[in-house]
Amino acid sequence: MKIIRKIKEPYVVAKFLEAELPSERFGPAILKAMDRLEVSEELILEPNLSDEEQNLLRDNLLGEVRGWKRGKLLFHNFPDSIDWYEIKLFSSELEGFKYINHSYWLEISGGSRMVGDAAGNIRKGKEVLGESNQPFFEVATEIESGKVFPEIILVAENEDATPVLLEGHRRATAFALAKRKPGTIKAILGTSPGIKEWANQHFH
Repeated sequence: MKIIRKIKEPYVVAKFLEAELPSERFGPAILKAMDRLEVSEELILEPNLSDEEQNLLRDNLLGEVRGWKRGKLLFHNFPDSIDWYEIKLFSSELEGFKYINHSYWLEISGGSRMVGDAAGNIRKGKEVLGESNQPFFEVATEIESGKVFPEIILVAENEDATPVLLEGHRRATAFALAKRKPGTIKAILGTSPGIKEWANQHFH
């Protein structure tokens, strides 16, 4: 893992929303929030990061759907101050990263929360909580065909700690499953000592 440059928070928020807009789980909620705020998809897909009004709207969108800056949902106990970086890593490194402490990811990984362990169990046909593994293989096929996805977003206490996935659990797992994948990928890393409390809590 190599840090390329420091980046600003509005870039991270825009990338988070871009990645989840097509999601069957989170996309509909984003679209509903966009209707309430009377904004179009251009706010996410063509962001003007120097426009403070746009940045505030994207903060509100992510806040409504995921609890960003509201201390709720995914961002319960998330630190207020965090340093963000664009990084480059070997795609194989993802296997050594952790999922959030959530029942599904705990069970599919055999309790370790490690991406590589989950991928191994998925290859063996293990399915948990009634969820099909097919979406992982579909994304893996897209990776093998050369599709480029938004950056996976990781967080850690510091540059030397094991990163935890903030956004991109399915993509990270699919990279571990893909038989052909790029040697290196770009990702986003946020660091803060306060990440430890967030990462250790159990999400429902």
